[in-house]
Amino acid sequence: MIVELADAPGNEWRTKALIREHVRGAISSMMARLEAPFDPQESEAYVASLRQQQGAVGTALQARDWSHASDLASDTADLVGLPREALADPAIAGRILVNTRELLNVALSAAHDCEVPLRLGKALLEEVGLKADCASLKPPMSLSEAVEKECEDAPVDVEKKFRAVGCYGELTQHCHRDLTRPVVMVVGS
Repeated sequence: MIVELADAPGNEWRTKALIREHVRGAISSMMARLEAPFDPQESEAYVASLRQQQGAVGTALQARDWSHASDLASDTADLVGLPREALADPAIAGRILVNTRELLNVALSAAHDCEVPLRLGKALLEEVGLKADCASLKPPMSLSEAVEKECEDAPVDVEKKFRAVGCYGELTQHCHRDLTRPVVMVVGS
């Protein structure tokens, strides 16, 4: 399925960030699950849940029921500052549903074959611009966290500049969205 995100409503960058974060978050959760203690009963329930989700996503794709994408990605849309209404656009919703179907296939393969989700999801990660390594799975940081991190080892004059830019960034973000939401991409981190 070829999707032109440029024709989708909303900010194109935020739309791409939504798709990237959706994939990153799912693969990251799978990796965390792989590293958690194994419980056979919980594992069976997890696989059953994956199969149920797989059926629901498949049905939504066949029926072109784009509303199902909102259930899957509304939290991620909030995270990247994309209006939830944008999730109803067929270009965005279709991409979310197709990626979710592929992510569910990765999760089921990882659960059945004890494969590493990072390896199984390599193509998906690369498709959204992420490397298939653990560093790419780290969650995004907020602007204030990024400023603090950069200021740790910076000389005093550079630290003042970082803090000034960080304050300006927080003020401009405040005009557009809640400051508690993370920034999806931070340059230089």
